Amino acid sequence: MATFWQRVGAYLIDALIQFLLVVVLAGWLLVRALGPVLDDFRRAVESNDPAAFESINTSNLGYGSLIAFALVSAAIQFAYSVLFLSRTGATPDKAALGLSVRLRERPGVPSLGVAARRSSVQSGLSLLSNIPVLGNFAGLAALLDLLWPAWDDKKQALHDKVAATNVVKGKQPRP
Repeated sequence: MATFWQRVGAYLIDALIQFLLVVVLAGWLLVRALGPVLDDFRRAVESNDPAAFESINTSNLGYGSLIAFALVSAAIQFAYSVLFLSRTGATPDKAALGLSVRLRERPGVPSLGVAARRSSVQSGLSLLSNIPVLGNFAGLAALLDLLWPAWDDKKQALHDKVAATNVVKGKQPRP
């Protein structure tokens, strides 16, 4: 089994890769959503008047673009994980650290369905984290998901339990 710290390292590398993909593929949606508010902020800074910050209108957010950004981000995260896990058993981060994902009961590359079930937990929590108030609970659940292998006797995160998978050292054989 992979150690907790190997999993954390893989998670951090994975998060960086996915962040870069999201910025390249969907960053313009976020810029579009935040543009009016950032313009108000820039004007307040340039005015050198502390009271000008009170005039920043956050209701100018482009909520449609913000929702589109959240959906595209979750879709990228989901597709990234499913594609790599169902083809090689490892996302680039796991492969770089010599880890892979397999079914709990047998070795081999996870099927498309297993990879989708595993990835849907993380992508779903990511999507839910964008909803006010509910996002706080989704963020807490995502943190618990990351930390769970530290005390779990099977070294499984919550998304591993849903898909009956484990992260192990070494590559998975192709059938």
